[in-house]
Amino acid sequence: SSSSSSSSPTTINWSDAKVTFPRVLKVATAVPSLLPSIVSGLVVSVGALTKAVQQPAERALLEWIRISDNSDDSSSTTTTTNSRAEALAKALLDLLSSKQATQKRVFLPLLKTYEILLHRRVFLQVTEFASSNKVLFDLISQQLITWQEQDQDDIACGLAATSVLLGLLSAHKNNDDDETTTTNNRRILEFVVGFLLHSEYPRIRKYTADQLYVRLLEEPGILIQLVEDNLDRIHNLLLQGAWELDDTTDDMCRELAECMNLSFVPRRRQRNQQQQQQQQQQQLQCRRCHTNWYDCHERFIEPWITTVSTMRH
Repeated sequence: SSSSSSSSPTTINWSDAKVTFPRVLKVATAVPSLLPSIVSGLVVSVGALTKAVQQPAERALLEWIRISDNSDDSSSTTTTTNSRAEALAKALLDLLSSKQATQKRVFLPLLKTYEILLHRRVFLQVTEFASSNKVLFDLISQQLITWQEQDQDDIACGLAATSVLLGLLSAHKNNDDDETTTTNNRRILEFVVGFLLHSEYPRIRKYTADQLYVRLLEEPGILIQLVEDNLDRIHNLLLQGAWELDDTTDDMCRELAECMNLSFVPRRRQRNQQQQQQQQQQQLQCRRCHTNWYDCHERFIEPWITTVSTMRH
């Protein structure tokens, strides 16, 4: 009986995330053509809200990219790691370009996955990723603008997009394509200042200011044609500015853009005066007789109060 029990197949607990994700990624290694399909499901788990799912998924993905540090052939390990990172970068970009990414349940986890990978510098050695920054920026910024125009803004998506876009900023380095770097940085910074820092949500504005301040401390070389005298002024605006207040946002964004030598193109949704008046009238409209609330109060409510008070006396 002992021999029969030892030869029985091992039962796999597929409900255990620590077991499932590493095995699924092994399938991606064995059958590379399945990687896009696996990634489309994996990013939802990596960007999940529950730690029981998010942490095992993130750990499995990072270990799959890194492979093993104990490999005897370090050059082979590095090559394989870079090839997996390149394949992952392409699969993520394809997913972001797909129709699925127009749904917030996919777009938000996808941004969080990018945020984790950029923070871990997974794409640092991927040459194609640097050239795809423009496409990545265009897809993210256009989706945010589209939702804004449709009055479907989402604070969580705005916060995640801030982290990803600031992570795409690159410092100028020797022997690097300075022109491409300058163009990418300028487009990203102009969007950050004109859209995210100029958002109608105070939480997004404050978070963006804090994250941009930290990013500039880490790599001040990302600023374009910066006048040294403006650096302290930029830091003070980001760190001490009252970004929670709507009244001061416009002036601070313009001043910040001027310090950074950027074009300020405000993208905040502006409701026209006629729409605002219609909303105010609807708020002042009596639900019962559909007339102006003040007229209704004068015609019906005041005489009723007078009658009741008279009856009491």
